[in-house]
Amino acid sequence: MRLLSARLLMLILVMLALLATPAAAASISLERLGEAMVAVPDRDRGTRQRAFSEALQEVVVKMTGDRAWRSDPRLEELLRQAPQWVRQYRYQESAEGTSELWVRFDAAAIERNLVDLGLPLWQRDRPNLLIWLAIQQDNERRMAHTVDDLEWWRAIESWANARGILLIEPLWDLEDQSRISAADILLGFEEGVLNASARYEPDAVALVRVQQRSGGFSARWQLHGSVHSGVWEAEAEEAKQALQQAFESMVDGIGRVMATAGLAHAQNSVEINITDIHSLSDYHRVRNYLSELAPVQRVQTHILGSDSVIFWVQLRGDSRELARATRLGNVLTPSAESELTFRLLP
Repeated sequence: MRLLSARLLMLILVMLALLATPAAAASISLERLGEAMVAVPDRDRGTRQRAFSEALQEVVVKMTGDRAWRSDPRLEELLRQAPQWVRQYRYQESAEGTSELWVRFDAAAIERNLVDLGLPLWQRDRPNLLIWLAIQQDNERRMAHTVDDLEWWRAIESWANARGILLIEPLWDLEDQSRISAADILLGFEEGVLNASARYEPDAVALVRVQQRSGGFSARWQLHGSVHSGVWEAEAEEAKQALQQAFESMVDGIGRVMATAGLAHAQNSVEINITDIHSLSDYHRVRNYLSELAPVQRVQTHILGSDSVIFWVQLRGDSRELARATRLGNVLTPSAESELTFRLLP
């Protein structure tokens, strides 16, 4: 049997530690999900009515987890009715001196409408995201601190709040300073950073870098999480613009994995429970396997347990065809508990 390299073994152990962390994803309040902020040029009634529709689009993005859904034609009537769902609003001035309209909608009613329309719904359990931000600019490498680089962090907080993402900002105390450097992030030495992240008990860790390029900036978000992992990149003339573009793409990716309720109400959808899932690779193995089965049209993660995962599966046929398909492979075996409970084979 081939031995794993030391670096790969360390990375796997750190990811397993993060996956086994007892802290569950934190819950965001329904009230907060129904809030949005939009820029307005004036306080005229017509402007306000249009701003309500724009704000409701932002709430739809926050609730579904994916910006693509805000232009879905099924939402046209709901957006036209935006004023009737408003519960509170107020004008305020942004840090840049521009006028903004803050709006709070009847979030429970919006959720019900999205489900009735068959759209996916990202539940209120959201991952706690720990962020490490490294900046390379003017031939200098540095970590962005929450105190010294307040402008960067306030921008990230604003984007995260608009998408319903819960942030953990590093303390950047002596322990962090001794274990993490900008070079770790910029050069891709992620295992040391992930190891140092474990004390924060995050649901996911984002290694973020912004680098100055000829004519602009590039940004990269590398996500390590128990539910979703990946890399998202963007380029733009301004550093924060590139950083935000990559961030928004990352959240879209997380949202596509986490959104479940729309599929739960779809035709021919069933809930299946898979046990004996002990690692991130086990989770991806099961999800990919289910997606490739002939009777399966679509798969979404519903509930993560300590050693099990419940999926919503939309079928082309019925559940008996799904059970027959799993018997042909050597990935899952039926459990005696129920027809739609399976155990992952080693």
